[in-house]
Amino acid sequence: MDEGHVIVIGGGLAGISAALACSDAGRKVTLIEARSHLGGRVSSVKHPRQDWQLDNCQHACFRVYDRFLQLMGRANAQQSIKLQANTHLPFALPEKKVFSALTTGRLSPPNHMMGSMLSFPFLSMRDKLAMRKAVKALSSMDNQQMWQLDDTLFIDWLRQNGQTERAIDRFWAFFVLAALNISIQEASAAQACMLFKNGLFGAADAFDVGAFTSDLSDSIEPALSSALEQAGVKIIRNSTVKSVVIENNVLHFCRIEG
Repeated sequence: MDEGHVIVIGGGLAGISAALACSDAGRKVTLIEARSHLGGRVSSVKHPRQDWQLDNCQHACFRVYDRFLQLMGRANAQQSIKLQANTHLPFALPEKKVFSALTTGRLSPPNHMMGSMLSFPFLSMRDKLAMRKAVKALSSMDNQQMWQLDDTLFIDWLRQNGQTERAIDRFWAFFVLAALNISIQEASAAQACMLFKNGLFGAADAFDVGAFTSDLSDSIEPALSSALEQAGVKIIRNSTVKSVVIENNVLHFCRIEG
């Protein structure tokens, strides 16, 4: 195998992006995916008894996901996503029949949601006042300071910055799960601080929600496959990589089970 040949294992969004980047850099690229379709967790599965495609979980995107939107643009798949014209994030407490939404107003970030936050029924005034300390800390944080928090859990950082348990549960945890796809108990402070500084409190339209216009596999897989093929990437599906042997930084052997 020549030294310019790159093998990407896994056809999720990260693998697809890596394959395209390597191809753009002039490398010969082969992408290997264990399943019959690309997209990783952003995909659909067929209902076992009905002829339906079901998304494997609820997926959405936000305008702050600029790299993902760039990938969709590269694949000419912009029409597969519909973005909100203005941020509108609904919240509900069905057992008490309480409903509300966070929306953007006329103020500049990080105060652009202040109007809807003041009337937000799921937090007390004490919860809301305490949030000012965390917002101030996020607003003044630079990238180096954020990455120094990689070994700190975000939930611990929030408690250290005076956040109430109710605010953590009903505000911070909601955005962490929606945007990072992990629970607040698992998220590092570096990840979450980057999200809130550059996203929610960084730009007024950052959390405009984007929804897919059809099932995920139909929205994404054909367009991404086409983009890879046009870039000259060889795609091997239904193949699981069992082992990779590297000696002196050179890949010598890769066993694939089809």
